[in-house]
Amino acid sequence: DGSFPYWPSSTESSFFVSARIAEILSVAMEKGINVSEIIDIPSLKEYLSKEISKTLNSGHSIKSYAYAIYALTRLGKTVSESEIDFIVKNEKSDFPELCYAGLSYHYNRNDEKAKNIAKTLFKYILMNYRILCKESEIWKFEYMSAGRHKPAGI
Repeated sequence: DGSFPYWPSSTESSFFVSARIAEILSVAMEKGINVSEIIDIPSLKEYLSKEISKTLNSGHSIKSYAYAIYALTRLGKTVSESEIDFIVKNEKSDFPELCYAGLSYHYNRNDEKAKNIAKTLFKYILMNYRILCKESEIWKFEYMSAGRHKPAGI
């Protein structure tokens, strides 16, 4: 059916594993690796599309839904704007889900909505920097946040 199991010997489909493999395959294809000879990409897309429609009714979280939409769009499948809008408007959506929604808009070729999501996300980001320095033989990791230097220790 195009899906992948959690365990190699299992015959039961895993929605999350299938979405994760879709993302990995999309990266491989972007790098020029021909995966279509060993993986049935159209069946994987069909499986994810079918499962996405019943995801929230089957007890999966909004995060699983958002991730699967992202993986599917990254794999080159256009999804309906309403499926991505659902993520953005869902009261349970948090930073990761909004990131997946923004990326889904981008891969769905709607950069205007992707930019709007980015603007929303930037409101939550505090500018900081991290440094790694060597004091004698001890490596120390520190970061600057809200104007204060804080040791984070290694």
